[in-house]
Parts: sequence; C-alpha cells; structure tokens
Amino acid sequence: MKRGIYRMMSGLSELTELPLTEMCREFSATLSGRREITVDGVLSIKKYENDHIALEVCGDKIHIFGKNLTLKNYYHATLCISGNIDQVAFGGNNGNVT
Repeated sequence: MKRGIYRMMSGLSELTELPLTEMCREFSATLSGRREITVDGVLSIKKYENDHIALEVCGDKIHIFGKNLTLKNYYHATLCISGNIDQVAFGGNNGNVT
C-alpha cells in the first residue's frame, strides 16, 4: 500500500537517481502499553493479518505479533495499530524474524 510520503519519496528518488532506501533512513515506534503501537516512517504494509502485521519502514522491517490486531489509521507514513500486542520484532522476511 503506497501513500503520501512514500509517493513523494519515490518521485524524488527517481528525479535524483538515489535509491529510496538511501533517502529514507529513520523511523520511530511508540508503544502505549500492550494495547497500541504508533509507527512513523512506514513505507508499506507487507502483511496484514489478525495476529501478525509486517511493515516496511525506512531502513528496516517491523513485525507486530498479537491478537485482534487492527489498523486504527494510516496517514502520511504514520500508522497506528491496536489490539493485544504480544511481540514487536525488527528485520526478517515473511514472518521469519532475524
């Protein structure tokens, strides 16, 4: 899913001939207990299931595992996920976290 800042950065990447991964290196993730996580710097949603959400962020991947996970909002590269969060992991591919 491509949105706002991702489209802008993709266009800028094409104009400058710099790789998108080099232009976008920072992200932040803020947990509110085990009920909600807000991630800033989201480039795309790679997997969206009730118990696992995988995100591509600037320079990394984030996997959120839990129960009843839902997207509350996704606006300008900021995404808010609510539910019963059991684990947050970084890196990996297709659920195989490194």
